[in-house]
Amino acid sequence: MSLFFNYATPIIYGLSVLLWAYIFIFCSKKIKVVNKSDKLLKVILIILAIDAFRSFFESIYFGASFTSFYGLIPIEIYEFLSQPNIVIFPKLFNLLTAILILILLITKWISTDKSSKISVEDFIQKQSFEYKKLLSAVEQSANTIVITDILGKIEYTNPKFTEVTGYRAEEVLGKNPRILSSGIQPKEFYVEMWETISNGKVWKGEFQNKKKDGKLFWEQTTISPIKDNQGTIINYLAVKENITALKESEKELKLAQEIAQIGNFNLDLKTNLFTSSSSFDKIVGIQSHHIKSFKTWRTITHPDDTPKNQRELEKCIKYGEKFNLEYRILTKDTQELKWINGAGEIIYENKVPVNFIGTIQDITFQKKNELEMFEAKEKAEKSEKLLLLSQSVAKLGHYVFNIQTGEWNNSAELNSIFGINEDHKRTVESWLEIVHPDFRNEMKEYILIHVIKNKNHFNKHYKIINQKTGSELWVHGLGSLKFNNENEPIEMFGTIQDITIQKENEEELIKVKQLAEESNNLKIEFLNNMSHEIRTPMNGIIGFSDLLNTSDLTTEKRNNYIRIIQSSSKQLLRIIDDILEISRLGTKQVGLIESEVCLNDLLMELFSIFDIKAKQNKTPLYLKKSLTTEQSTILIDKTKLSKILSNLLENALKFTSKGFVELGYKLNNKMLDIYVKDTGVGIDPEKHKVIFERFSQAEKDLSKKVGGLGLGLSIVKENVELIGGSIELTSNKGEGATFTISIPYKPIYPTKIVELNNVESKSSILIVEDEEINYTLLETLLKEILKLDAHFIHAKNGLEAVEIFKNKSNSIDLVFMDLKMPVMNGYEAAKKIKKLSPNLPIIAQTAYTTSVEIKKAKDSGCVDYLTKPIKQDELINVLDKFLKVK
Repeated sequence: MSLFFNYATPIIYGLSVLLWAYIFIFCSKKIKVVNKSDKLLKVILIILAIDAFRSFFESIYFGASFTSFYGLIPIEIYEFLSQPNIVIFPKLFNLLTAILILILLITKWISTDKSSKISVEDFIQKQSFEYKKLLSAVEQSANTIVITDILGKIEYTNPKFTEVTGYRAEEVLGKNPRILSSGIQPKEFYVEMWETISNGKVWKGEFQNKKKDGKLFWEQTTISPIKDNQGTIINYLAVKENITALKESEKELKLAQEIAQIGNFNLDLKTNLFTSSSSFDKIVGIQSHHIKSFKTWRTITHPDDTPKNQRELEKCIKYGEKFNLEYRILTKDTQELKWINGAGEIIYENKVPVNFIGTIQDITFQKKNELEMFEAKEKAEKSEKLLLLSQSVAKLGHYVFNIQTGEWNNSAELNSIFGINEDHKRTVESWLEIVHPDFRNEMKEYILIHVIKNKNHFNKHYKIINQKTGSELWVHGLGSLKFNNENEPIEMFGTIQDITIQKENEEELIKVKQLAEESNNLKIEFLNNMSHEIRTPMNGIIGFSDLLNTSDLTTEKRNNYIRIIQSSSKQLLRIIDDILEISRLGTKQVGLIESEVCLNDLLMELFSIFDIKAKQNKTPLYLKKSLTTEQSTILIDKTKLSKILSNLLENALKFTSKGFVELGYKLNNKMLDIYVKDTGVGIDPEKHKVIFERFSQAEKDLSKKVGGLGLGLSIVKENVELIGGSIELTSNKGEGATFTISIPYKPIYPTKIVELNNVESKSSILIVEDEEINYTLLETLLKEILKLDAHFIHAKNGLEAVEIFKNKSNSIDLVFMDLKMPVMNGYEAAKKIKKLSPNLPIIAQTAYTTSVEIKKAKDSGCVDYLTKPIKQDELINVLDKFLKVK
């Protein structure tokens, strides 16, 4: 039934357009041929022509509006005709028509024809005839016409009034029009109307009135005062148009907008004020007391989206392009964040932009879904990497298999999966040819016995060979049977999906699962280890704190307990520092603070700290520097570099029970390679990458003995990367380890930079000293205090000194030999060097000054000796005697 009315309304309006057009043309022609003396007839024809033209225009307007609303022509026509600035035109035209008719009716236009003598009787008859024609035109009007006296009592209604309201004329004559009042309009509405017409002005407005049967209807009303020759108001004329259908359409449109969360607006570009629909106001949170201005709209637009929004609007105004943009707003009332899809266009008058009209749609829900999908996808990609990528592409094709004929047809996607074209023969036999030979017999039995004979659905994984590429693919086939009245299968509809990637990724999924389980186990192990590591120093702190309360403690025991508490506190502090550090690194809360740092001084500070522990472990700690103080002054984050090297030295001393630990650096092009080398337990090459991961420990059993959380090397690696460097491990099981960090060389004094390999020093001095502090002191005296321009070579024991001398015997000019050293003492080393170079001066360094020791040193080949601590003047005398300046 609704379909009938959808088409009936446009047809009726179409016929109305033709009928009123014919009436207008007919009246227009008759006006031209009517006798000049018959002026009343001419007036009636003019009124009919005007009213016919008005009705013609009105039928076109409402016919187009309803036809668009019912979807027979584009809905944009309805949206355009429903705009307030368009709706006013037919209303204004109705008003002008009524006024024109009124003027023609009440104007005394018939002048006396002096040339003709008409009797009073003829004149009365003629006026009576003219009045009848005028009354006929009014009573046949398509609009409701009501005339009241100045008190508002009804004196006349035309038939249209009865048609619209249901009241006959005799029922309302002498009564006030409020008989039609629905009670919806407020009292102020009527007060304003009476003030307007009482002052002799025309009032226009809309009433929602009530018919005799109680039904509500809408009227567009124009009320005009009727005045006599003296200008006194004697009556009121109301011309009404039934706009109930239009209001219903507006209501339906409003409901549709609310459901779709769409609102419309109209911005006046001259005043910068806009009007908007209620759904628009609801979306953006505008209340009745808010000023609807462009400035208000800008305060609603999200600050980050305002510039782009403004650019798009300016582009629309400048080039006439349509506005279409997604952006965010903060609602006026609650500051709720919403996503908006805005669309609009500029209206021009004489090429001047005057209005910006358009719609907004609340797309927050869609955006939220998009965001949730994006976050889910991002999380999946992060945890599973590329494992789930295959699931984003379905690669799914469908088919219909006619069991009775044995033929099948399919979608284009299935053609792609099978590698066939439209000309390919589609039978059971041709499908079996596509199936991989290893699955062919199985699938033949499956389709004929399991599916067709036993009437089961198709659900099977199997392999095929793509006929175009020859590649082997895994597919998942699904099918549902259709039966005839005899319960025999006649057709199967189903899908086939390429699951090759899923099959290939199943093994990868197992690996990822194993890695996840291993990672989880590492975390559990870390938590258990952390609990142990924290409880150990806490046990010492709490236990020995309780013991301090013992009254009969000796001073020695009390001091020993205090040292244990202090040591345990420091150990606990290091554990907490490591946990906080890895937390800050994980959350990217660590910044970089670069400053001027002397690398030589920093390494010496670290050496001094860790040399104490090295001596406690009876593990020699050596320091090698290859740049001068100025050359080693660089731009670096001192705190992070110190933490990196401290962790590496801590580990080296922890895992080295025999041999030595060496800290040093060298310049490699524009990179500084700083290394920590040890002769400890070493690390298996297959674990070189694993040990830099959090909670990992290469040797768990050994780590349990020496302690640690497994965070040290992870902290080192992340800090090295933070300062723009990289870390490399060279090690084998049981052969010690060398950790080398390469960082950019940023010298403070670039003019002092020289490549050491290209420098030819005036003299070369070999200092043989196992104590790094003693070596540093002697080097500082020679280089910094005495300003000796020489190249210094450091050997940590006698054996190393002999090996160095064998390689550089021709370039060494003087040797300072410590007598008491590990591996090979100074006496043996001096003898071997003297055999290689009898004339080389060797100066003994010794803390022993007895004649026996001095004689033993000279017998070994030393030409002189320096007593520790070395005095500056004695050193100068030795240099003056034995150093040959080149």
